[in-house]
Amino acid sequence: MGWPLALLAGCAAPWPEVPAGPGSPSAGERLRESAQAHGLAAWRQVRDLSLDLQRGSDRQPTAAAGRLQLRWLPAAGLLAWQDLGLAQPLQGWRRWAAPAPAGGTRVGPALRLWQAGAAIDDPARLRAAAQQADLLRLLLLGPVALLDNGQPVNWAEPATLDGRRCDQLTLDLPSAPDGPDGPGISRLALFIDRDQGLMRRLRLMSIAEQGQAGAMAATWDLPEPITLHGQQWPRLCQRVAPARGAGAHSWQLVGLDRNRGFQPADLEASRFSAIAAAPAAALPA
Repeated sequence: MGWPLALLAGCAAPWPEVPAGPGSPSAGERLRESAQAHGLAAWRQVRDLSLDLQRGSDRQPTAAAGRLQLRWLPAAGLLAWQDLGLAQPLQGWRRWAAPAPAGGTRVGPALRLWQAGAAIDDPARLRAAAQQADLLRLLLLGPVALLDNGQPVNWAEPATLDGRRCDQLTLDLPSAPDGPDGPGISRLALFIDRDQGLMRRLRLMSIAEQGQAGAMAATWDLPEPITLHGQQWPRLCQRVAPARGAGAHSWQLVGLDRNRGFQPADLEASRFSAIAAAPAAALPA
């Protein structure tokens, strides 16, 4: 199935209460400061982005090995992927709602998925793909992805991670009707280190689990950030809940370049066009 819903599952853990109301102004400012530390100004100059991710060696035994190619058009709200780790390659794209261009019409959310060139319309698989795209967007951009979210931000208990004191910020993503086009994640906790202002941990809970008895949250750690094109990127996205081992899952960033010049039409078919299909530039050692 490619990207299973299980990637969003995690261990049972206490979840900070998110109070009603407009949120904390100082917590919102902390989120903005962290977005700037992650390279918000540089992100706003990105026309297109190419990233290649490699599954970690500690993946689940049943998970497919291989590389995931991501191609991103921020202005269009479009993220496309090509999973080369399957016997039958999986390709798809997720479009979030994007502002209307000058004189144009606002573009709504959408999602498409193919395997071996055949369109997939199974709701569970589409939902899993939408959730995985939402997750990758959060892991790769961190606070930058949430700055214009418009949701109240609140403080929660700080934590110490690998010797770094981190502030914890909590917020909810807007709920939406069940389906592949709705957000697949509802509640977030970001752990922002006090030295560099970078997100070191992300906890999240899926809409499918929210409010259920025994609901569980997933935890991802983001060690080894690397600076490329004026932005901070996680060299490794390591799922740590449940515990490392057979249930662990990780993505390693192995390639990144930007502004090749590809367009939505290069990504919205069952295969990438030549300009988008070439591997991303390898990361420096």
